Amino acid sequence: MVSVNATSILSTLITANHVLHYHSEPRECLHILFCQNLSASAHLIYQHINELNVADASQTDPTRPRSFFERFIHSEIYKRFEDVNSVLHSHSPEVLPYTITDVPLKAVYHMPGFLGDHGVPNFDIAEFYEPGDQQDLLVSNPRLGAAPSQHLQCQLKNKFVPRSPALL
Repeated sequence: MVSVNATSILSTLITANHVLHYHSEPRECLHILFCQNLSASAHLIYQHINELNVADASQTDPTRPRSFFERFIHSEIYKRFEDVNSVLHSHSPEVLPYTITDVPLKAVYHMPGFLGDHGVPNFDIAEFYEPGDQQDLLVSNPRLGAAPSQHLQCQLKNKFVPRSPALL
């Protein structure tokens, strides 16, 4: 088990959000999430600093303001990949066109070099809808949340880390 200093984590989370604000990223378009304790059943998120259960992405305190729907994606990534302790989620307009074309998203300069040279896998939620699901492009339950994490294949040498650090 990893010992975690909550004050340090919250300070880092606040700093991360200051960086996003400095770069003019609207809060609605980007979510930062991190695991509070790798063996615990909860993690913290930025929006209103809510604490969630990793098991089902439910809020530990239902009286707090409701959190974003994508929490289901984040909790499922934490469950599938034990070595992941932070998830960044974006709705960047510059990236969205790559989700509907056959052109792969690849790094073309040094800053996004972490994407690697294989391109970023593209996830389409439409393939995972079941009859009766509301098809609104929102990942609104643990079943739909598990689909993107399953789409991120494991690294061959480490089953606890996804092969790609990103998913469209």
